[in-house]
Amino acid sequence: MDYLYNNDCKFFTGRGDDEKLPEISIVCENSCHTTALQKATHCFEKLDYLAKQRRKKAAKEMESRHNKVLLLNGSALVQDKVFQCNNLAHLKVYYNNAGKRLQNAGRMRDSIRYLEAAYVIPLESNRNVLQTSINLLLTVAYRKTEQYRKYLTFLGRSKDPHSQEQNLNNLLKKPFPVWQEDAACSAVDWEKELFGTSNSRAVSCEIINGSLVAKRDFNVGDVIFVEKPVVGYVAESMGQCNWCTLKTLYTVPCIVCREVFYCSVQCLGKDEHYHQYECRGYRSLLFPLMDFMLTIRLLVKSLDVLQTNLSLRKPPTHHPRTVEQLWAALLEDHHAHSEDLLSLLQGCTCDHYVEEPGSYPVLIQKASLIMSYLMMDKRLVEDYKSCWMNLSIAERNIFLESVLLRLLCVVHTFMCGFKYELSYDKGDVDDMMRSRSSATDAQDAVHTNAPESKAPFDAHQRPAAYARTHDNLLMFWDVCWTEANHRAQQADNVDAVECALQTYSEGYHATFNFLEHLAQCKSAPKVTTFNQYRGLYRFVREIESSDEESNVITILLDHGVVAFRALKSIKKGETLVLARTFSNASEVQQDFSNTIKIIGNDDIKTEQARLICRIDLTSEIIDKMKNKTSLFVSGSFFSFLFIFDHFIKVFDGILQRSKHSVQIFELINKIENIYNHARIVPGVLMQDEWTTQLVKRGPKLRLMKRQNNKIVANQLYNSFFK
Repeated sequence: MDYLYNNDCKFFTGRGDDEKLPEISIVCENSCHTTALQKATHCFEKLDYLAKQRRKKAAKEMESRHNKVLLLNGSALVQDKVFQCNNLAHLKVYYNNAGKRLQNAGRMRDSIRYLEAAYVIPLESNRNVLQTSINLLLTVAYRKTEQYRKYLTFLGRSKDPHSQEQNLNNLLKKPFPVWQEDAACSAVDWEKELFGTSNSRAVSCEIINGSLVAKRDFNVGDVIFVEKPVVGYVAESMGQCNWCTLKTLYTVPCIVCREVFYCSVQCLGKDEHYHQYECRGYRSLLFPLMDFMLTIRLLVKSLDVLQTNLSLRKPPTHHPRTVEQLWAALLEDHHAHSEDLLSLLQGCTCDHYVEEPGSYPVLIQKASLIMSYLMMDKRLVEDYKSCWMNLSIAERNIFLESVLLRLLCVVHTFMCGFKYELSYDKGDVDDMMRSRSSATDAQDAVHTNAPESKAPFDAHQRPAAYARTHDNLLMFWDVCWTEANHRAQQADNVDAVECALQTYSEGYHATFNFLEHLAQCKSAPKVTTFNQYRGLYRFVREIESSDEESNVITILLDHGVVAFRALKSIKKGETLVLARTFSNASEVQQDFSNTIKIIGNDDIKTEQARLICRIDLTSEIIDKMKNKTSLFVSGSFFSFLFIFDHFIKVFDGILQRSKHSVQIFELINKIENIYNHARIVPGVLMQDEWTTQLVKRGPKLRLMKRQNNKIVANQLYNSFFK
């Protein structure tokens, strides 16, 4: 939303020589202009109004007889309307009936997600029949999936002590008692099991001269340490939990905004501490907020640290009375709870952007925009009012906006975006599409495969099959804005801003439909798409990175946890160097495709000339992959498999009649060298499927090598002894 930013104004960027907190003076000198505040307020109010209209329309549609029948059947066809109508009674009924439908289909664990969500939804009127149905279905699902911990907790809610004792005795007779049930293991549990502590960094590394250095020796593939994000979130959460990142198509939305999704009510409750402050923005589809999510979550984390720091003071009744004192309390070092956050806050200030005229004014205005949203929402200001009880409203606002400016600089500098591939079973996607469509439409949905690359957004015919990523949201808004300006030029009574906001609000859910997006993705046999986890990590400012001299690689695990593994042997005292992301995979494939075209060129007349061309070009491409660190990126790894397969196909049939066995011998050795190194890649990256694809190619390479060695030996014998 570029129209919210004023690019013509000049901003104050100076500071005093001894000023430790430049953000305070920057905020005071660059108070937001009235025009900018009016624009932001108008945008928020308009989107709020459109959201209310959208909910009214969905509620009216739910009153139709057809939708009531779909609701009673738990059909996924009515799911979008249930989510948008903002009626908790409809949502509870839908979850109950959808859970029952999934149980009848044998999907017990998926049904539990919906039934648990239905169980916790509060209703003003007491519906005993509905609640009894939910309780019964949950009991059956827990028993069939052997989730005895949840079963015991569920039955233990009985107020009758005799019933509780009887339930426990019944559980003791089960073949898998509750204390033998395997609990779900997360990356956090894995860290404690592997290192015996939740702070594996301190066990394995130390900081010397600003760089991470190994405390002991590590072999190839060893886990060096595991790091949790300070804050983070999933870009598209409808197919992946926003808290624990579990992949599932049966996600549960926030019951207020219905725009952020989780794998269970437990994860929803864990993320509520952060999500409650962005919930209103999601409910209104406030586009700028979706760009500020990481900053808002980091602000909540900072205020939690501030609140804890104030409570640890002796005496605890001593509260700051100025903005500077409040900042000092925030930056107090108490290690136990604030070490990671302080590392980020002290690693970047707004002074880093003084020399960037393009970025600095935008960051200043972004801080004002977020501040406007927080003042409109009021929840955060009320929840943390104990922190600034001795400050005036103006001083409180200066403190919050100055912290926001610092956090925006931190996010702009240290934000990590992990892009990765998500694969779903095609049968699961087809089942979801059938349940969302009529019989005729379902048949079409099952056999629909979209091309590899979709056409760009079109203002008049926008496809409803895009994942909700930041880039796609930006493209969609640009389309709406362009279309609105076009209409405003043709008609004098059309306001471009209101027209763009209305087009954006009305077309949002039709454009960003994750299930429709999956249905249009290539699917054989898996339906694959891409998602992104955006987070802030302490390691970004402490670890060095390089393309050539790297000895460490990162792997994204659940909960946004990042594991660091050794690419090569690391000795005690050696500096850890992180491998950067490689982008040469497509180039390698393109080079090899061009090689194949050259090989088939009619200008190369003789078979021997074509063979020499094949050897030279293949050798050149293999030489480009000498940096074996690049194999630890999925694109490069599969490019190597692509080259390997074509090498086997081209050279396998000509070994017996070739006069160039020595050149082929050298080429086989190069490929074998890379193949042997590639064998450690799946283990380091924990990709079992990669291991299978690599191992099944090994016998072919060994057979070719034995055949070629015999030919080379015979040629050498004939050359010297005959």
